[in-house]
Amino acid sequence: MKKILSILFATMLVGQAWARTSFEIGNLEYYVTDEENHYVSVAKGSTVPSGELEIPSEITYPKTDGVTYTITGIYSGAFRDCADLTSVTIPNSVTSIGYDAFGRCTGLTSVTIPNSVTEIGVNAFSGCTGLTSVTIPNSVTKIGNYAFQNCSGLTSVTIPNSVTEIGESTFQDCLGLTSVAIPNSITSIGKKAFYNCSGLTSVTIPNSVTEIGKSAFQNCLGLTSVTIPNSVTSIGEEAFCYCIGLTSITIPNSVTEIGEAAFSSCTGLTSVTIPNSVTLIDRYVFSGCSGLASITIPNSVTKIGNYAFQNCSGLTSVTIPNSVTEIGGYAFYRCTGLTSVTIPNSVTWIGNVAFSMVKNIVYKGTLSGSPWGALTVNGIIDDDFIYADAEKTQLTAYVGNGGNITIPNTVTSIGDFAFYNCIGLTSVTIPNTVTSIGESAFFWVKNIAYEGSASGSPWGAFTVNGTIDGYFIYADAEKTQLTAYVGNGRNVTIPNSVTEIGVYAFYNCNGLTSVTIPNSVTTIGNSAFYYVKNIVYEGTASGSPWGALTVNGTIDGDFIYADTEKIQLTAYVGNGGNVTIPNSVTSICAYAFQNCNGLTSVTIPNSVTSISNYAFCDCDIATIYCEASNRPNGWGVYWKQANINVVWGGNENQGGNEQGNENQGGNEQGNENQGGENNPSTTVTESAANAINIYAYGNTIIIENATDEIRVYDAMGRLVVRRDDVHIVSTEICINTPGVYVVKVGNVAKRVMVN
Repeated sequence: MKKILSILFATMLVGQAWARTSFEIGNLEYYVTDEENHYVSVAKGSTVPSGELEIPSEITYPKTDGVTYTITGIYSGAFRDCADLTSVTIPNSVTSIGYDAFGRCTGLTSVTIPNSVTEIGVNAFSGCTGLTSVTIPNSVTKIGNYAFQNCSGLTSVTIPNSVTEIGESTFQDCLGLTSVAIPNSITSIGKKAFYNCSGLTSVTIPNSVTEIGKSAFQNCLGLTSVTIPNSVTSIGEEAFCYCIGLTSITIPNSVTEIGEAAFSSCTGLTSVTIPNSVTLIDRYVFSGCSGLASITIPNSVTKIGNYAFQNCSGLTSVTIPNSVTEIGGYAFYRCTGLTSVTIPNSVTWIGNVAFSMVKNIVYKGTLSGSPWGALTVNGIIDDDFIYADAEKTQLTAYVGNGGNITIPNTVTSIGDFAFYNCIGLTSVTIPNTVTSIGESAFFWVKNIAYEGSASGSPWGAFTVNGTIDGYFIYADAEKTQLTAYVGNGRNVTIPNSVTEIGVYAFYNCNGLTSVTIPNSVTTIGNSAFYYVKNIVYEGTASGSPWGALTVNGTIDGDFIYADTEKIQLTAYVGNGGNVTIPNSVTSICAYAFQNCNGLTSVTIPNSVTSISNYAFCDCDIATIYCEASNRPNGWGVYWKQANINVVWGGNENQGGNEQGNENQGGNEQGNENQGGENNPSTTVTESAANAINIYAYGNTIIIENATDEIRVYDAMGRLVVRRDDVHIVSTEICINTPGVYVVKVGNVAKRVMVN
């Protein structure tokens, strides 16, 4: 027992000898890091510093007989959460800035880092949202992970040649970052280094870089060009995922590995060059690249992975070389633009539904399992139709441009999905020779005329044997059930005979400014007016606004508002040019300027405090002028198209302010909370809606901050996804079929559109 006590006593003495001492002078605390050399690190004291802070290089502590200490470091967490700190001057004596040293100093606008600093710690300036620029001196050799994460006000940064690696999430969520100079000293760009830097427009990667890490540039929505040098051998998983502004990419011959989903959901990508050095096109690599028109796969490739080109709906041609032996499941799933694909005999394995919804594949191999989801295998193409047989009795696909069409009399059967999503079709006439019509054969077709006896009507069509009168189609001769609108008008009045408007009747009629609905209408179907700018209705049908941007809005000039005070701007209905939003507006709602392709510029006044996501989606507008000097906190990520230039602070002739919040905006909440007719209650509580963020991007539904079970319903109210394994931060759900869905998390529900 005596021996044990002696050991404990000795241990206590050792602990005291190594104990770190500290002392406070003024409003700063100093921690002794080297007693022999009198080195200390600095941190905030009992009084939280504010305003301008100048850290001294030396400090004399009277209680140690006037010993002078040199400040060599900024202590870990030293000034964390000092929100009122506006600027910091660090002396030349400091060599290191510690972990989380200035984390969440939201008021910090400038910091001077001296040439003496060699290391910037992990999270050192994370969350400094007011910081606009940083100059990193040549003395720095190491920048810690997350060092500048969520510095959303940071517009430019200079990385010195002394740094060899950009670490994980170093500049993640720096939304305002428009340019970055990557020096030749950099050999590796780490995981999520520039993740979610939506303002970044171009990147030149130097020849020194050999590796681009996982998600390095993911969600860089504004990135329009990137140069990958010949030194790069590996492009990591999701490296450029969701870079929707990228239009083309050249992958050099040095690259041997392209990670999973590396270019997934790059919807603006129209062309890609894949080098002969690549042997594998990995899973999801180009999934969701809906703008990709053609792709040539080099002779070096032996395998095309699962989902590699899934949902590349714009793909019209693909060349598969003789080197390929394996095509993974869902590889070309829903590539609806592909008329015909030729598969070489070298292919000995084709995965499940690899060619789902592809109109025709040409294959002379011996694999069983045909057609792997394709509508036809080795079909006969004649004019706008594809047939499964030489006699042209089995019609499997339509490849024309829409309008009014007549199916030939040779046809006896129409295959599943043959006219699926042919939205441009006004009417299809089916001859009596047809006795079999497949599942969803006419999905989204406005009307089919058919006097035959095949069961299963209407096979997805809006109407069967409808009455066409002017620009309206009715389900009955009395014209009481309006099922579809086929005109091109701006202002439309529905006839008084109508008592019922069908599901999706005016869906995607983007050119409509206003629709007037008479009081005779008592039933309106789900999403009947989806994306219509405004509907005028004084009736009693429940469920408003049925997908419209506004109901009974205030129309003034080229704008529609949700309120008479003209505060909530819901839609623009002008003819383009240069547009200035009135000073009365405080919020711009979702889709307000969608498809306004004649716009040259939009000036947003500083009265605007909220811009909802997708407010400027699908616009070819050149410039948005904002009075704000930089992007304020809380703006939605997807409020503008990636190729729109934003000028902060306006210019001498233009002013304006750009802001956004997904949960703001006139009618948006009412819009997105409409569910399918059979859905459970979709009432949204305000507190819950502010906590949970639900939105769709491409073919992915994203749910942030979900803590309850997630359920996803289709437009008909059918449960399609149920997730118990929710993530507190973010859950992503891939949806393979485009359309309108309702997402429910606990008592929160929101409607989203999946493309």
